[in-house]
Amino acid sequence: MSDEVLRQVKWLVDQALDEFGGFFKKIDSGRYRAVQGSAEVFVAVEREQDGEVLVRIHAPVAYHAAPDQLDLAFLLQANGTLPVATFALDEARTITVGQTLYGEHLHPEHLRKAVRAVALAANCLDELIAERTAGKRSIEVKPWLR
Repeated sequence: MSDEVLRQVKWLVDQALDEFGGFFKKIDSGRYRAVQGSAEVFVAVEREQDGEVLVRIHAPVAYHAAPDQLDLAFLLQANGTLPVATFALDEARTITVGQTLYGEHLHPEHLRKAVRAVALAANCLDELIAERTAGKRSIEVKPWLR
């Protein structure tokens, strides 16, 4: 993908997130952050190694999590029931809920719907998942979010 596609996707994301009325704060070019209740939501425009431009929307729901096999099974099952988002566990033991969109054919309304879905899922499920996995919610790790 060209630099022009990356620039256009960043512009489109910027415009689409502006419609949330100041809810999202720009971190830097192509990266945004918002607080939804007890959760933080991040949006990032990124170029992959193959040149593909992606828009990643994610929200940490449990930091320092210690999920057991039943918790992992619960998250896998939830991945099949959430309409537009999936859970992931990273090497730092952070469980996130998120969605990735292709940038080249991104439609602003699809982006806004995906952002709403991730933010709502994170805010509604962070307490349950943090409790199940002995993790901490964003608001507990970052008390300044209150």
